[in-house]
Amino acid sequence: MNRVRMIQNLDITMSKSTVTKMVKDVILEADGCLPEMNSD
Repeated sequence: MNRVRMIQNLDITMSKSTVTKMVKDVILEADGCLPEMNSD
C-alpha cells in the first residue's frame, strides 16, 4: 500500500468520524496543548 493511498484513506476515515478530533487532541498534546486551540 503506497503512502498517498494511505493518506487518502485516512482523510476519508477522518471526515466520516470523530477520529479527526481524537487525532487533533493527540497532536495538540504532543505540541504542548496550544491553549487557543484546546479551549473545548
